[in-house]
Amino acid sequence: MDFSQFECIDPSRIGEFASPWNELLDRSPHRLLPESSIRFDWKRRLDSLSSRDGGPQALCADLVEYNRKLGAPRTLLSKAERIFAGSGGVVIAGQQPGLFGGPLYTLFKALTAVTLARSLEESYGIPVLVVFWNAGDDDDFHEVRSCTLAQPDGDLFTISAERDGDDGRLCVGGIPIERVRAVLGPVRTILGLWGEGSGRIAGLIGDSLASGRWGDHFSRLLTTIFDGSLLVYDALSSIWRTEAAPLIERFVAGRDTILSGLRKREEQMRSLGVVPPIQPRTIDIPLTYIDGGIKRKFSDWDRQRIEGILGSEPSRLNPNVTLRAPLQDALFPVIASVVGPGETAYLPQLSPVYDGLGIEEPIRVPRFTATLVPSGLRGVAEAIGVTRSGLYLEWERCIGEYIEAGLPEGFSERIDELAGIVEDRGRRLVAGFRKGGELERDIERIKTSIRKLRRRGGAVRLGELEQQGFKPARLRRFLRPKGLLQERILSSLVPLAAGLPVSSGTLAELASTHLERLRSLGSGHYLVDLPMMD
Repeated sequence: MDFSQFECIDPSRIGEFASPWNELLDRSPHRLLPESSIRFDWKRRLDSLSSRDGGPQALCADLVEYNRKLGAPRTLLSKAERIFAGSGGVVIAGQQPGLFGGPLYTLFKALTAVTLARSLEESYGIPVLVVFWNAGDDDDFHEVRSCTLAQPDGDLFTISAERDGDDGRLCVGGIPIERVRAVLGPVRTILGLWGEGSGRIAGLIGDSLASGRWGDHFSRLLTTIFDGSLLVYDALSSIWRTEAAPLIERFVAGRDTILSGLRKREEQMRSLGVVPPIQPRTIDIPLTYIDGGIKRKFSDWDRQRIEGILGSEPSRLNPNVTLRAPLQDALFPVIASVVGPGETAYLPQLSPVYDGLGIEEPIRVPRFTATLVPSGLRGVAEAIGVTRSGLYLEWERCIGEYIEAGLPEGFSERIDELAGIVEDRGRRLVAGFRKGGELERDIERIKTSIRKLRRRGGAVRLGELEQQGFKPARLRRFLRPKGLLQERILSSLVPLAAGLPVSSGTLAELASTHLERLRSLGSGHYLVDLPMMD
């Protein structure tokens, strides 16, 4: 495969996820995940799955019925039934139900899973289904309430939903859909600026709000975007928790042994310089319970109470991050799980849970990571004489050197010299007065003026770029909104509005390139051209 189609940056140069990514790809000096989960030995994993009888039929029926209501094609529902009967397997991924589809990394994770499933089907001739876990049982509303959209000129706008006192403590998936409808108007307005094609995206959003709850809006939108390529499982469903009850009973019975293993794993991670991301309390009490749609925590470990709930209402017990992934991987016939940087950080901590419950970990496949790049980035890079990836990675240095090169000779040195004189002599002047407060304020005003002079010199130089049609400040905000990786902030709707298809075209090719690189060169962070951005 031609890897040169996409500009790729080594993830070790992007510190936000370098460590867990390297760990998963076995480029770290230590390995914390089991060998079987990080080697892409698909035949071995498929052979292991062939010894089990698919998955629980009640879970399959729940999955099929929920997606039938979402409008999933019958062929995909039939595939799910065949797989749960023991033929083939599942590629699983998941995320909290973000507003209007969530940030870009949700889209990237789902697309990686869809592309991997197709590849496995072609290579091994078996049915492979993508199940996307809609983690609507999360109760962190702040994490899902906002959607950051872009205009065609690169300006960003963040739209946030609100909730009132009646639904203030509900799991996010159960929040009334009216909270989403309330912010639909501004979203449609911004999408309309993209012209042709934006009407279709607005239509998809409108259809997703036809009925149900917040989580159903997310599920319906994701299903439509991927056009019958995946099924969504609603984590608020009571069925999966009921099916998980025997495994939870096993955990309760063996809790002391499993906790001992977890504490040893924490010590091992710390000895290797790795901070365990899951907190001790979350490990000690890995269950919550659902009460009227609200997730509640146990104040302490009360085995008798927990066993009582298991015996009478097991569907009320809800696993937290310590147990969720192991239970998923036990209940679904999982070939592989597609994971993001956060999951790669905490999954190594959970190996003792898998061992204690007798669950084999699936193959872990990192999703692709990317930044959508407007054409203006190439223009700015060429104007200042650096590469596009170099400018993306070292924006401050590259722009600083460009500004410095265009200033009058000795400008910066004279400004530094002037600032030093004011600082030194001002300090001596103030020291000669018993009450030098007013003088100190005058000197601070002089120092402020010097700083303005320095900025004015830089602004003149940046103005030359703007005269060429570039907007460096706006471009910087688009590439790194709030100073973070773009995929963590920018809405999944942006590439759709800009005309980047998901199931085919550039993004699908990128997902295939990413999976191919994983087999040979390792991972990378990609720069993807975004049309209509100037």
